[in-house]
Amino acid sequence: MCGITGIFAFSGVADPHTLNRMLHQLGHRGPDDRGVFVEPDGGCALGHTRLSVIDLSPMGKQPMCNEDATVWITFNGEIYNSPKLRQELIAKGHVFKSQSDTEVIIHQYEEVGAAVPQYLDGMFAVAIYDQRNGKLLLFRDRLGKKPLYYCVVGDSLIFASELRAILSHPQVGRDLNLDALGQYLAFRATAGSGTLLQGVAKIEPGSAMTVAKSGQTTSTRFWTPFARNRNETRTYADAVDAVRRDLRAAVSKRLLADVPISCFLSGGLDSSIIVGLMAEQSAGRIDTFTVRWSGYEDYNEDGYAELVSRKFTTDHHIVSLEKSTALEYLQSDEFVLDEPLADSVSVPLHFLAVAVRQAGLKVVMVGEGSDELFLGYESRLQALDGFLHGWRYLLSLPLPLRRLVKRITDVRVLENVLGPRHKRRIDKAANDEEVFLGGSASYVEEELARLLSNRQLTALADPQTVLRRLAGNVPKNGLTETFVRKMLNLDLSLRLPELLLARIDRLTMRQSVEARAPFMDPSLVESAAMMPYEFKVGPDGGKRVLKDAFSDLLPDTIIQRRKQIFGVPMVDWIRVDLYGYVEHSIMHSGLRRRELFDYDYVASLLARHRAGAADNVVKIWTLFVLSRWFDRWIVH
Repeated sequence: MCGITGIFAFSGVADPHTLNRMLHQLGHRGPDDRGVFVEPDGGCALGHTRLSVIDLSPMGKQPMCNEDATVWITFNGEIYNSPKLRQELIAKGHVFKSQSDTEVIIHQYEEVGAAVPQYLDGMFAVAIYDQRNGKLLLFRDRLGKKPLYYCVVGDSLIFASELRAILSHPQVGRDLNLDALGQYLAFRATAGSGTLLQGVAKIEPGSAMTVAKSGQTTSTRFWTPFARNRNETRTYADAVDAVRRDLRAAVSKRLLADVPISCFLSGGLDSSIIVGLMAEQSAGRIDTFTVRWSGYEDYNEDGYAELVSRKFTTDHHIVSLEKSTALEYLQSDEFVLDEPLADSVSVPLHFLAVAVRQAGLKVVMVGEGSDELFLGYESRLQALDGFLHGWRYLLSLPLPLRRLVKRITDVRVLENVLGPRHKRRIDKAANDEEVFLGGSASYVEEELARLLSNRQLTALADPQTVLRRLAGNVPKNGLTETFVRKMLNLDLSLRLPELLLARIDRLTMRQSVEARAPFMDPSLVESAAMMPYEFKVGPDGGKRVLKDAFSDLLPDTIIQRRKQIFGVPMVDWIRVDLYGYVEHSIMHSGLRRRELFDYDYVASLLARHRAGAADNVVKIWTLFVLSRWFDRWIVH
């Protein structure tokens, strides 16, 4: 696990001093070593900071080249099927000088060229420079676990693992991308390839981009979550077997390392399953880490975590958090990441990552993705229930008939009889709009319109643009199954890669810790994506198939307990302890001078929340994180 960066000059030379400046910004991602490659004629320069996890010897140093130094790579991530690929490549005559998975990628590239990402199983962000044809290949793993940003400046394309390295380039501008800003306000993350900075983009999950010396780029997508075009779990028993098999294999392959592997353990179903499967397959004791809030018992799960720890005999660490410590962190520059990620769970995750590193560990397993795959969130179950008992009937009508119903109900008397909720359903159905706005929705529809004062931003900030584009990628299979697939695809395409997995990557890597997410294994994701929703929902709520798959692994206390959100007492903090700081950070931010938002409306959100008249914590937090990011990274 590492930090990567590079400069690819279309003409002229790549400045090694600028490369080193960018590389310096990524030291936290790889404190064990650093390396650079500068092409003899200066056309390409690659940089790498190394966190040694596989092949700790100097032979694993990057950037790395093939035997005749015509192909160079800088790589961030882990390739779990590298042992298998290595044996296949050796059989074809390839000779290896190291035990690193990096070298496997190079030799696989020599065999298959730009199709190489299709052969890799793991998490990765990769840059390969082929001197033979003068092309640069950039690609990112299927679920977007590892980040990769790029920008064209002058006659060069630059890339890096984090925005902070891109921003250190002297020619990179700091203009806001209003389209992406609208997405951030709606979803708390930016969708697709855009970022909040004009001209700076990211390689999308499961995608690759080839860059020629002419500056021409060619992008391809090599994976989608619906890659299996048929349901391979035809019966419920098949589904249980598939989940048990795929998740056990996912954990097994993620135990590949030359250093010990630990796990975040909340005491919930997902992390408990991972710990249990790790214990089955590990020779030694596992270190587990749990947060405990001092003075906030309703937020604590440490009792359940200790139950799991005792069952599997782990070395358990309780990370005890005081309110004063958390508030101090929230008001520090350390809290402000180089990209705004508006999720307050970042607070306990920061302290968990610190604890892992202080324990002398480099790798940690995490449970991200399970709730999205198996309908574990209450919000998804409520959305499904609303669809089954309302939306489905409206959407079963032909579009012209839906529009006729809308015209009839536009009569004020009928509108008053129906009420705003049912009238909104009818209007959405008539406009053929997507009805699920996502698990991270912040400012949407009327609320977004009230916030925005800039007409250009108002025109760009329509969440339906994103929702329709993502919905178009979902294979249809009846109204209800298609709706459930759309919910999952929205999570897999937006919420997970650009918010939750991005959050995990930045907060762990900032402490030089690598996070691995077994539930985000592509085989498990593909299986879950095509699984009938009835297999996921039972009398006790979501995750039916997951619970049944591992009922013999965990105590009933863990299997049957209700979902508890891994949370932060932010509602109360913003009403009392943090109110002054949050209010000042938003209302006096340099962002206000851009005249994008109606700050009278913002002031009313703050006042109503403080008075207890409304819970506006998500909306306030979204603006707070954005404002602090703007003042830290955009305005100097």
